[in-house]
Formats: sequence, structure tokens, C-alpha cells
Amino acid sequence: MELRLPEGFLNDEVRDDFLIVSEMKRAWAASIKTLMDVARVCERHNITYYADYGTLLGAIRHDGYIPWDDDIDISVMRKDFRPLLEILARELPGNYVVASIYTQETHSMPSASILNRRRIDLGSEEDKLITGQYYGSPYGCGIDIFPIDKIPDDEELRDNFFNLYNIVYYTEYMYMDLKKSGMLDSMLTQIESMCDITFSQDRDRQALIELRILLADIAGAFSDLDCQRCALMQDIGERQLLEGFDPMSMTKETKWFEKTETHKFEYVDIKIPSAYDSILKAEFGDYMVKKRISGGHDYPFYKDQKAERERILGL
Repeated sequence: MELRLPEGFLNDEVRDDFLIVSEMKRAWAASIKTLMDVARVCERHNITYYADYGTLLGAIRHDGYIPWDDDIDISVMRKDFRPLLEILARELPGNYVVASIYTQETHSMPSASILNRRRIDLGSEEDKLITGQYYGSPYGCGIDIFPIDKIPDDEELRDNFFNLYNIVYYTEYMYMDLKKSGMLDSMLTQIESMCDITFSQDRDRQALIELRILLADIAGAFSDLDCQRCALMQDIGERQLLEGFDPMSMTKETKWFEKTETHKFEYVDIKIPSAYDSILKAEFGDYMVKKRISGGHDYPFYKDQKAERERILGL
């Protein structure tokens, strides 16, 4: 389904004193098309998605992208995460890539990425066709999908949950360093004892893949329970490596995600949690104050893709 872009949308534009060049506008449009393709699959299968992170903030504060942002993030409840990825792999057009720990052995992030192409446009007829379908953007564009995990109400159970997740997260995060130092086997043995599992003896690849799957299983252990709090556990995993961090500080009320509504995002409507005000205050504080902060990657996201394309094609 082709989306109708507003006249002049792909032109250079200044928003909030920030220049958004045409090249970025084309990448924006390509990512929005990806989001709409994913949203249609969610609708067909009664899976609820929520705009999240800067995408939710942008929807509320800018009716679209934050001018100095360049990606789209959505989240789903953990119980829907893996089923959605399996459905997307079957139902999205063949040019799409569903990148996750369940679909690609090289994928390392707990979140998933849906990309609109397998490689940058290097001039083949197939490359040109995909570029034409995605508003002239020659880069791999798409969205990230994050699983929301339930946090148990019982304090002792919750502490054990966070502790186990932290140990497994640390082992996965530091895997190569632990392997080089000779400490990996002892860490894996400890986890095997705690979780009653056995890792592959292939420490170069297979055990690491199994560790990532285990981490996701631990995060989703309470998905079917009624819990008052929830969180994006991969964010907690990153911060639990910091001394003195309280993981409960990054949790939200589960009821905030019970209802959704539609909201304008550039020239399309997307799903947002109806309790977006509570969510954004928890994440950003006074979220209507505009601050230019960097995300988890360099801006623009296609910087490396552009350099590689120019190198190969001699541009």
C-alpha cells in the first residue's frame, strides 16, 4: 500500500532551528512505510503495539519526528514479541529483514529490528526497484521493536528475578572478555546450576546464542501473570552494571499500557498508550521542554551505510 506524502515533504526543511536535509526526509519516509507495514500485520493478528521512546515523545510534542531524531521505536508486550516476529517473517514482503535473536544468529540485541532491505543500493535492478519503493532512500531503513516485561509484585521474587537477569546479562555482555580471561566456563556453570540447563560446549558461537535466548526467557518469565509493574528489561540490564542502581526506578505501571489511541505522526496515524502523559513524565520529566540530546547511535543513522556506498560506487 503506497502512502501519500504531503507535497514538498521530501524537501529540505528547518524545524525548531534544525535543518533536516532531503536525504534524511527520504529515510524518514522509508521508515514510516516500514512502520505502517508492521502496523497492518499487528492489526490483522490483534497484536497491540505502542510508539515508544523518542517516537512517542515526537508524536506528542511534534506530531511526528523529533527534528534531530532519525529512528522509529515501538514496543509490544513480551507475550506478543516472539509471535509477532514469526508472523512478520512470514507476512512482510520479501525485501524485508526481520533481525532478532530468534531469526539471526549474529543479532545481539534483545530488541528486534525490521529493515526494508538486505543491503544498500549498489546499482542493481533489484536495488533500484527497492529504492524507488522507499522514496529514493538507498539505505537500509526500518524500525526497532522492544518487548515490555512484567515485574513480579512479590519483593523477594522480584529481587531474585533482577539478580538472575543481572548475572545472565553481565555474562552475555562481557562474553568475549570473560572468554579471554578464562572465567567464562565458571560463569556459565553457575548459570547452568541456577537455571537447570546445559549450554553447548561450542563456546565460540552456540553457547552465546543460547545465553541470549535464556536472557529473553528470564525477562519474560512473568508475562502471563497480573503484575502491577512492567519495564523494558534490556534497559535495566544495561544500567544494572552501574553500582547502586535501583532497577525499580525504571519500571512503569502496567495499567498505563492497557488502552491505546491513535495520534498523528507526520502524515500517518500511529498507536500510542492512552496514558502517554504518565509514561513520558516517567521517562523524560518535563517532556515538553525541547532538548537536543543524542540517542543510542550517531546521527544520521545511515552515516556508515552512506560512506560504504560511496566507497564501493566511487561517488
